[in-house]
Amino acid sequence: DWAVQHGYNFDNPGRNGSLSIGTNMPVTTVSWYDVVKWLNARSEKEQRTPVYYADAAQTKIYRAGKVDVMNSHVKWDADGYRLPTEAEFEKAERGGVLGRRYPWGSDLGTGNGNYNMGKTTSVGVYPANGYGLYDMAGNVWEWTWDWSSEDYKWASDGTSNPRGPDVAPKDKTRVRRGGGWSYGYKYLRCFERMFRIPTYTGPYFGFRSASNKP
Repeated sequence: DWAVQHGYNFDNPGRNGSLSIGTNMPVTTVSWYDVVKWLNARSEKEQRTPVYYADAAQTKIYRAGKVDVMNSHVKWDADGYRLPTEAEFEKAERGGVLGRRYPWGSDLGTGNGNYNMGKTTSVGVYPANGYGLYDMAGNVWEWTWDWSSEDYKWASDGTSNPRGPDVAPKDKTRVRRGGGWSYGYKYLRCFERMFRIPTYTGPYFGFRSASNKP
């Protein structure tokens, strides 16, 4: 509401969980474009410097339309809110532990994540990972910053934090991570990735905020 009153325009207002009911549900049904604009709005509302701009000169805050924001349009050192890069997401998902398939260990186990409940569950139902983060695997897929690339690599221990390809792929897809309630256990693994066009939305698709400022 604050964003709309201050010059922002969204195609998808988002939904409370997958069914528009429940408490402490992740937001769903939001496109990459709308997420990025909302993060800018949250930054402005909290008097932080917005991260995303509609031009390479970084003079026009991205507030409306469908802008394929490039790396040069991003104020990377700003204290505002942004999407995590794909490398940041994987490091956060692993929770400080390397060499495991899942945030909680090498085996799937039971009761660790929502991949088969048929709907979203409230944040906090499943245990947090080693960084105290909930639902890094399961519940809803999450947008990341990066353009998609089949051969883009990074160090999962965080020693390298690339910002993704500088050039959009032919299909103009972005990376999503973390798996969700409707995709089964395969995509809960920390290294799994999926690509989607930035207008894509769904009741199993959300995001989380990142920031350079605590």
